[in-house]
Amino acid sequence: MGALIKRLTATFDAVDDAGQTHTICVFTDFIKVDTFQGSSEVEGLKEMRTSAGDAINFVKKGEYKTLFGKTLRATSPDAP
Repeated sequence: MGALIKRLTATFDAVDDAGQTHTICVFTDFIKVDTFQGSSEVEGLKEMRTSAGDAINFVKKGEYKTLFGKTLRATSPDAP
């Protein structure tokens, strides 16, 4: 069975309606799989959290909601 490894794969800033900036961290699960040709990693699910650890839900590209209902909008065009 493969091992699951969670890595920080991206960060970006998002602003709430009050103008406060929050750093959003994107964590990606990587699953180590073994084959007859050797082992490799397969990218799995992604998870977003604020740098303070609050879970983030994806609404649409550039828009997110905290579990407390606060809407965040990304300031970077490269944000998911």
